[in-house]
Amino acid sequence: MSEINGSSRSASEEPIYNIGVVARMTGIPVATLRVWERRYGFPDAGRTAGGHRLYSENEVSRLRWVKSTIDEGMQTSQAIKALRKHERDGRILSLETSMSGSLAQPAQEGSSLDTYHKRLIGALINNELDKADLLLGEVLALYSMDQLVLDVIGPALADLGEEWSTGRITVATEHLASAFLRQRLIVWQTAGP
Repeated sequence: MSEINGSSRSASEEPIYNIGVVARMTGIPVATLRVWERRYGFPDAGRTAGGHRLYSENEVSRLRWVKSTIDEGMQTSQAIKALRKHERDGRILSLETSMSGSLAQPAQEGSSLDTYHKRLIGALINNELDKADLLLGEVLALYSMDQLVLDVIGPALADLGEEWSTGRITVATEHLASAFLRQRLIVWQTAGP
């Protein structure tokens, strides 16, 4: 947890919002914020001299991102894990400089899903099924099952068929890749991701 002190911080990093205000700003109940802090070490709250939680604009932005991700169907632990991964990769939230001071929404997902789709095709064409399996696991940790199927696996199957029909890959490669993707879908359908 952050301590409030006299160190120089940017305005967006200065803890200024109490927990009740943050609950209203994000739509996340106060009790949930406390449980998340205890269970996941998130959000990072500063403390007043009296021990009351205070949150920065950056932390409110992070909370909004996590809430919107949860609202799209991701589990809380996965959403927080995804947030941290995006932050490590330098792909997450920045504050908008609009007059209203509203906070940024989550990073655009299409480009990331497209990247995963291309990486998956590369792994499958090279018969790197272990790599393909890891990529699918990454996507599932960051996105919903619907997004995985509609934006990664579906287009991959179509591309594999196109690659085969134009002679760029062998029928054996196309069959192996398609069977691998079908098998993963069957496993997820019967056992869950």
